[in-house]
Amino acid sequence: EELIDTLTSFSSRGPRFGDSGLKPEIAAPGFNIISAAMGKGDAAVQMSGTSMSAPHMAGVMALLVQKFPKLSTKELKALAMNTAKSMDDAEGKNYPIAMQGAGRIQVGKAVNTKVIALPGGLSLGDLNIATKKMVRKKITLKNISATDLTLSLKSIKKDLVEVQGVDKIQLKAGESKTLT
Repeated sequence: EELIDTLTSFSSRGPRFGDSGLKPEIAAPGFNIISAAMGKGDAAVQMSGTSMSAPHMAGVMALLVQKFPKLSTKELKALAMNTAKSMDDAEGKNYPIAMQGAGRIQVGKAVNTKVIALPGGLSLGDLNIATKKMVRKKITLKNISATDLTLSLKSIKKDLVEVQGVDKIQLKAGESKTLT
């Protein structure tokens, strides 16, 4: 079984207290990680927790800064979130966003992407879902490639959420456009 895409029982869970914001925003390997043992020369230690996943994320972000030095920290964060892999549990059921955020970081996919969507994640906040609601959110698409792009977009409907928007958008190299 592929442990890299299995969430641990001690992983943080969302939503964020106070405003029901998206948390966690992304997942990174942090279980049974082998690392250098402090003060032990070339000896290794196996540990679990955020102290093990944080170096993964720091390394990923360092690579993204190197590849895209002109992107802002918000754009780099969105890039990491946009290209994350959605994970499934042992039964093949998708983990809820409140457990995995955007999914597991994929640095290879992130360094090769051409478009980012900002913000990296949207929260609908604390909504009473007993009645039908319409929420308008803005998403900015930015072409981070050196070529002009035409993107085909599709509306989605999953469970109780429906997302609607334009069918197609054209972005010149480096151009950003905001959609509602």
